[in-house]
Amino acid sequence: MWVIAINDQLEKLYGQSYKGARDQDTYGLVTRGVRWVRNRHAHQLPVTVDEDPTTFFGGTKGIISLNAGIRWREVSELPPPDPRFPDPDGETAYRAHMEGRGTHKALAMCDLWFSELEKCPSFLLRSTT
Repeated sequence: MWVIAINDQLEKLYGQSYKGARDQDTYGLVTRGVRWVRNRHAHQLPVTVDEDPTTFFGGTKGIISLNAGIRWREVSELPPPDPRFPDPDGETAYRAHMEGRGTHKALAMCDLWFSELEKCPSFLLRSTT
């Protein structure tokens, strides 16, 4: 997933200064939840998303109604995580910022985090290379 690819490169390039900035930002924290669900999805193969039946246009009695699309599943709907790879911070971020919400919202928050970081003065992030 593109969020994790960008995050991994920034961690590699800036190390702790990036991680500290990310973990203090509401949108930055969402990347931790994305990693948690990506790892669950890729390594354990549960279905991590579901249809969101919430109507945002038309309603149930109209001729036309639209729903928001796809939502992240509740943690309780997923099988238990692999105990060999605990990630309590990632799960906490997932529960706080993603669980039960539309997938597009989490990805938009990650995009906002990376956009804000791009505007960041260079002295806030110090390269580890």
